[in-house]
Amino acid sequence: MPLAATPSGTATAFLTRFEGSFDKLVVESVGGWAWDGGRPDETIKVEIYDGVNLLSVVTASEFREDLKNAGKGDGKHAFNYALPATLRDGQSHTISVRFAGSPTELPGSPKTLLLPKL
Repeated sequence: MPLAATPSGTATAFLTRFEGSFDKLVVESVGGWAWDGGRPDETIKVEIYDGVNLLSVVTASEFREDLKNAGKGDGKHAFNYALPATLRDGQSHTISVRFAGSPTELPGSPKTLLLPKL
């Protein structure tokens, strides 16, 4: 369990309850949502990989009404990432999304897609 410093400087444990989903992989982008139920109104980061290669670290901070309606904090937990044009090489790519700093992949991960040449 992660530790957080209190104002007095002592460390206390706080609960981390990651939830999310890798919802879409299309030629242009990756999208989904991620949040920490232990800190429902704070944004978290996700890491996007092509195989073992880290493409980007993205903050899941975009608003989605469905997330708010489902009780996922303030609903600002979605992410979208534009895939780099360098991946448009006519090859299949396996894209995965993880909670940043964790080996845990989001549900729905990985996904594979043939990215046509530009």
